[in-house]
Amino acid sequence: MSLDLDRDLYDTLDSEYLLALSAESGVKVESIVAFERKMDSTTVERIVTMAKNLSVRKIYFYPPHRLDKDVSWYEETLPQMAELYPELSLALTNVEPKTFLFFIPEYRDATLQSIKKITGHTALSITHVDPES
Repeated sequence: MSLDLDRDLYDTLDSEYLLALSAESGVKVESIVAFERKMDSTTVERIVTMAKNLSVRKIYFYPPHRLDKDVSWYEETLPQMAELYPELSLALTNVEPKTFLFFIPEYRDATLQSIKKITGHTALSITHVDPES
């Protein structure tokens, strides 16, 4: 099972509760999908700690949104965490190519070439693929 973190659903942030729920149900958390917006270095560290507590080896992050003020988590903290915890796969997921004012990308550095430079791992999300194309 993949755990999609949500700030409004407190249970998704409680690793002890999730560990007990996983043991009770027999369903193991295999990966974590981080918040799409308003990330910072402390949140990245908290998610990595949660992954270690749950024995999760894959964490998926979104590139920083254009309106997010702090992007140091993306440029500094993620590469540091990838180096500190080589057993974890910290991947950046591709995002839908939306723009502001028809030319400003909604997400910073969201091309496959640029996101692969951050942690060395990318994740292809097919949720943004048009099934008609």
